[in-house]
Amino acid sequence: MMEVTIKESNGQAPESRAGTARVPQLDLLRSFAVLMVLWYHFSQGKVAGAGWSGVQLFFVLSGFLVSGLLFTEYQTWAVEYPSLRLRDMLAPRRLLTLPTLCVAATPAEVATARADAELILSAEGALHLKPGESG
Repeated sequence: MMEVTIKESNGQAPESRAGTARVPQLDLLRSFAVLMVLWYHFSQGKVAGAGWSGVQLFFVLSGFLVSGLLFTEYQTWAVEYPSLRLRDMLAPRRLLTLPTLCVAATPAEVATARADAELILSAEGALHLKPGESG
């Protein structure tokens, strides 16, 4: 995880601001969420709701932590670069996340397109059947 060091104009570290302090309890909750998902998968789905709840908990906590870091970083950048827009601050992050998105989305799109094509072909064949015939 990248750590940002912020210094005031006098060279001293600023007072602790909201969202910058590390909260170990949230890391513990995120670990618990991951364990819930693993438990669900290793129990082969016998633990109802554990996987879904674990995923939801993990994403809510991660979103909270990441948005807090982004907000703090934006406040810092806004002091140093008053004309900076949020879009400019997030531009480097897009360059980091776009390749990952493409790698993850491409196989999903290919699988979906293949399943759609099979569905269309099977439906088209079913449409050409005469009454009483079966495919």
